[in-house]
Amino acid sequence: HNVICGLYDALKAWDKENVLYGFKGGPSGLLEDSYVIFDDEYINRYRNTGGFDIIGSGRTKLETEEQFAVAENVCKKHGITAIVIIGGDDSNT
Repeated sequence: HNVICGLYDALKAWDKENVLYGFKGGPSGLLEDSYVIFDDEYINRYRNTGGFDIIGSGRTKLETEEQFAVAENVCKKHGITAIVIIGGDDSNT
C-alpha cells in the first residue's frame, strides 16, 4: 500500500490537480477500464498497512498488440500520461 501512497503523495506535491488512478486487479482492470480514483480519504485508510487490497492483485499480463491497444485507448480516454507497474519480475516482463 505504501508504494501507492507514495505515488499519490508525490503527484499531489508536484501539482494538487494531478490524479492517481488505481486499476482494480492490476492489468486486468486497465483492460476492463475498472478503476478507482484516489483521494486523501481513500489513501489514508491504507497508509502504512500491508497487503494488496487497496486495488487488488492480478496475474494478467499485457502481451498482445490488441491488449496494448486497449490499454492505450483507456489511458487516452482518461488523460493518463504514465503507468507505474507495481509488482515483481513477472509483472515487469
